[in-house]
Amino acid sequence: MLIPVALIMMGGFPTGFPWQAPTLTAATQLLNAIGALFLVMAMSRGKASVVAPITNALAPVLTIALSLAVYRSVPSVYQSAGIVLALAGSTLMVYTTEKSAELAEA
Repeated sequence: MLIPVALIMMGGFPTGFPWQAPTLTAATQLLNAIGALFLVMAMSRGKASVVAPITNALAPVLTIALSLAVYRSVPSVYQSAGIVLALAGSTLMVYTTEKSAELAEA
């Protein structure tokens, strides 16, 4: 519905962009769809009170890990501390939830 408005604002259909722009856009959308699928699968298999904080806490860790792999950058002291704290917190959250479920069954 807003596409005609965008085309009017740009003065017509843009044709002077490089071929990488649509390719990167398609790849980004494909990865976004895969991520949404995995999030839905995680929510259907686990408790939302555990899955949602873990996905939010570990998203920056994944970004930093990808930056290490792609750009060969070294995380700063604060980033390293954040990675350790996010992993420790997520591990403790899952461990506590599993323990409380075991105690409830017994």
